[in-house]
Amino acid sequence: MRERKREKESVHANERGETREQTAPPFVYAAAPFVNTCAWRVLCRVKELEKANSSLTARTSTAETLLDKVKSDKSKQLKVLEDMLQFERTSFKNSEASYKTTKKALVREVKQGRAMMEQLKEEVERERREAERGNDRRSSVGLGFN
Repeated sequence: MRERKREKESVHANERGETREQTAPPFVYAAAPFVNTCAWRVLCRVKELEKANSSLTARTSTAETLLDKVKSDKSKQLKVLEDMLQFERTSFKNSEASYKTTKKALVREVKQGRAMMEQLKEEVERERREAERGNDRRSSVGLGFN
């Protein structure tokens, strides 16, 4: 009878958040019935821990599966980005070479255009001098157009 009363008291004490030391007098620790309740508590605690362990094991395996999936997805994304980077680098090198070629051609054309302008300026100046000489000759010859 005493044992059941103590068990009920300890169960109620546990529900209130109290420990065995707070509810039972010191002489109960030496009593044999307490050992039985203590063993029962240990078994209950073991069962709780086993349930927690299985729950955590399931959560861990789920998390590991998710991690593997994320790693796989990210490795695929990384591969795509590496391919894109390689393409852009190749494209940049090609466009840079094209730019240099075009620039050289344009510089050459500008130089030729400037040289042609100088020739045309010289030709215009020569024609102007000849025209002035021609006007001078006509006036000196005295064609009578005055």
